[in-house]
Amino acid sequence: MAVGGSACIPLARSRSGTVNNWSGRDLDEDLDLWAREERERVLDRTRIFEAFERLDGKLEKLGLRAVVHLAGSAPLLLDGSRERLTREVDALRIEHAGRREEFASAVRETAAEMGLRRDWLNLNVSLVPGMPPRPDGGERAAYRGKCLRAIAPSDRQLLAMKFRAHRQQDWDDMRILARRVGAATFGQVRDIHDKCFPRSPYSMFADIEKEYLAGELPRRLAEWRAQRPGESLTELGRKAQGAGREPGPTRSR
Repeated sequence: MAVGGSACIPLARSRSGTVNNWSGRDLDEDLDLWAREERERVLDRTRIFEAFERLDGKLEKLGLRAVVHLAGSAPLLLDGSRERLTREVDALRIEHAGRREEFASAVRETAAEMGLRRDWLNLNVSLVPGMPPRPDGGERAAYRGKCLRAIAPSDRQLLAMKFRAHRQQDWDDMRILARRVGAATFGQVRDIHDKCFPRSPYSMFADIEKEYLAGELPRRLAEWRAQRPGESLTELGRKAQGAGREPGPTRSR
């Protein structure tokens, strides 16, 4: 950011979702305000239901019926299994009768009213290769309004998606889901994954992971070692792997 001149005042988003100038008086006060607003943007179970209620009301006025197929942590938040906060509600796909722009506008209006991120209903998960998982008949309604329905995946589907995402932040969710479906071993979870994703089983993305470990990780290690010659190999390895992606659970080969 350039410095000097009135056009260079930092920007922050207000609770309404619009961009406002900071006060320009005190950096600590402005940073505290920014942090508070960011905290208010997160979603818990109550706020997700409120967002759905508001969105449902807007869709009713438009005469538009829509179905949101959920993923991520939202299904566990909505059924009370988890208390973890989330910044967005992940959606595998949205059925909106071809009225994409009207639906998107209603989502943005809901964000503005509640002080949420404009992309609080996040479709990026649909871009992950192999998504969505194969239907297994266990999908269930997580929210049902007059014009909006939210469908949660089955526990097996959700476990498979979180296993596939391979993120440390999902480990607690995976433990909950594994207990629900009676999976006590890594092999059982892997088998559930492969049934949900028959076209790209674990063995396939494990090969991709091996390629990462054999090529990308050593390259990152070399870069870190050149930049920080005094650090231990263990520390370098942890930082190099973290720079590439979040570490996942230890896997048996």
